[in-house]
Amino acid sequence: MAQLNDLMSDLNATEPHYIRCIKPNKNKSPTEFDGPMVLEQLTYSGVFEAIQIRKSGYPFRYRHLDFCKKYRAINPLLNLSSPKAAALEYIKIMGLLSSGIQIGKTRVLYKVEDHKALEVKRYLALDKLAVKIQKIWRGYAARKKIIEWRKYRNLIDATSTSRDIDEINRVLDQVSHITLPLRNLEKLRKQKRKLERQDIVLRELQDLSLKDCEQNLKAYEKVVQDAEEIELENELTCLFRERIDQAKKRIQCRSILQPAILARNEKQLRAGLELAEKLDYVDNVVKEALILFDRIQNERLLIARIYTTCTRGGYVNEGDGIDLDVLPPLINEAKEFGLQTKAGLAGLELIEALQELRIVLAPALDILDKSLWKPVEVCIFQNQNKFGKHPEFAAAKVLLSYVYEAEEIVEKLNTAIAKFDDEEIQVVLEAAFNFGMIPENYPVLIDAQQTLTKIRDVQGRLQEALANVDIRQIANAIKYADSFGYQKSDVIKARETLAELVRIFQEAEKGLSSQSIPEIRDIIAAAEAVGLKLPFLDKLLERIEDLQDDTYLDKIIKAAIQSGNVKQINEALLKKDKFFIKNGNKYDFKRYPLLLSPDDWARAKRFRQSTLAGTFFVHTTVPIHAGLLKGLSAKSILDAQVIFKNILAFMGDVSNTSLPYILAKDILFRGFKDRSLIPEMYCQLVK
Repeated sequence: MAQLNDLMSDLNATEPHYIRCIKPNKNKSPTEFDGPMVLEQLTYSGVFEAIQIRKSGYPFRYRHLDFCKKYRAINPLLNLSSPKAAALEYIKIMGLLSSGIQIGKTRVLYKVEDHKALEVKRYLALDKLAVKIQKIWRGYAARKKIIEWRKYRNLIDATSTSRDIDEINRVLDQVSHITLPLRNLEKLRKQKRKLERQDIVLRELQDLSLKDCEQNLKAYEKVVQDAEEIELENELTCLFRERIDQAKKRIQCRSILQPAILARNEKQLRAGLELAEKLDYVDNVVKEALILFDRIQNERLLIARIYTTCTRGGYVNEGDGIDLDVLPPLINEAKEFGLQTKAGLAGLELIEALQELRIVLAPALDILDKSLWKPVEVCIFQNQNKFGKHPEFAAAKVLLSYVYEAEEIVEKLNTAIAKFDDEEIQVVLEAAFNFGMIPENYPVLIDAQQTLTKIRDVQGRLQEALANVDIRQIANAIKYADSFGYQKSDVIKARETLAELVRIFQEAEKGLSSQSIPEIRDIIAAAEAVGLKLPFLDKLLERIEDLQDDTYLDKIIKAAIQSGNVKQINEALLKKDKFFIKNGNKYDFKRYPLLLSPDDWARAKRFRQSTLAGTFFVHTTVPIHAGLLKGLSAKSILDAQVIFKNILAFMGDVSNTSLPYILAKDILFRGFKDRSLIPEMYCQLVK
């Protein structure tokens, strides 16, 4: 009971506040946050509405004095004895009197937008104050250091020229706390470094003086440079400079002579030897250069003989002969001597190239034989860049051009043969014979003659066959042209003519069973127009007479029916029966040329082929699996199957719910839509 009383006392002494709790997850586990669950709690607990209400009021509320302290950076000198008046003055200085800032009795109230504007002004004022504070502090620190430095300035200046390193170290210890980058202090430190390096440089000079300068040139140069930097000047430094100069000149002399020896360059050898003489310098390189220089002098005399001898024994002008014994002795002498200079090697290469040219050119002169001129062409090509302008190579090139003309003729002949151009073949052949080309050396001439003969032969055959309008002759002539690939315009025209004649002949064969007199007459006229002699022309004319008789009887029967004369009808029918008895074999349904054979019709179905073939010319009540005629398209075959089913239904062979006139209408509609089905429909009715 006492504890309860104490609890109640504590509760009554406090000011109650309501704490709203938000659960982060359903599992009550740490480090787990369920966003949608938290958002749902905030939404339905009214937190967002409370925040909105708070934002619609004045979320920022400072007491007058706190406001002045916060924004005192705007004007630090402003009197704060009256905080309310001071707050109003700060707002006025910042130019925000027209904003939504409200000054109450005890507080300054404003919204977020005004807070942002106030903070911007405050940060700008703080930046200016920071710069000012830094300026004052830096000035103070610098003045303090300058005062301290002035106390040691005279001591530093006096010691900077001293050669006593201990005294310099003592002064540097006294001024070690000075951090300013002073020139005289840096001068003192530099003096110390010089004195420290002096002993080191002296020891290096003494050590190097016992070593060869050329082998240690970089070390010599470095130690002299170090001595100059510390302003050290004595007998050793002078001696080192003389040694370095002599070593560089000797190295320069070798740098001239060594490449000159490798390149066998007389000019460079002379310059290097003159420099060695001035230096009174002799070593193995100089000795080798002297020997090589003397050798080059002797080689120059041999080179002069080479170029003099090259002008003899070669072909330059028409009528010159080739002497193969002029150059070999000089070539052997040059090789034994061992030419080494650039000019000497070039001379040796020239006489060897000239000797090679003379060897291949000698047997080819005055002979237009490609096999003999091929080595000449190779030799000229290999030496074109180096010796193309030499008189002998230039003359050989002119001779070779004649051979090229023969090659050009061969190329033209090959092109004309490939194109079967008989006129071009004739012209090029005449040019070849005029140029002196013979078939023994150029087999293409034989091919050209044979091709020209074949072309003229096939042209004659085609002309004769076309003049006779003979299908067999035209076909044989085309076959002969195909045998050697001749396909010029006359052959193409002959093919077209042959195709037209074959077409007329095939139509004429069909005309023997045609029921149309105009069609048969058109066939006869087409054959006469191209001059085609039909072997069965008499049969076509007889067919026209038979059709005319049949048409005449049909007219008599039609007139008798219209007049109602029974006697006349019977007489006409009797005559028609006699006509069909006489010409019955011409109207045999099985002989219709467009009908499929029973076997072909049966093969259109996968199964029961042998059984189906026997039912082709037999009446049947079973739907057909394919059309009866040749050349029907896939769609026409499907329509033909539907037409046959409609005919069976119309005739009552199969049961059907459609009316007869609807079936007849569908049959006629399909016939009008696809004219190729009209003969098919007739044949199905006969079946």
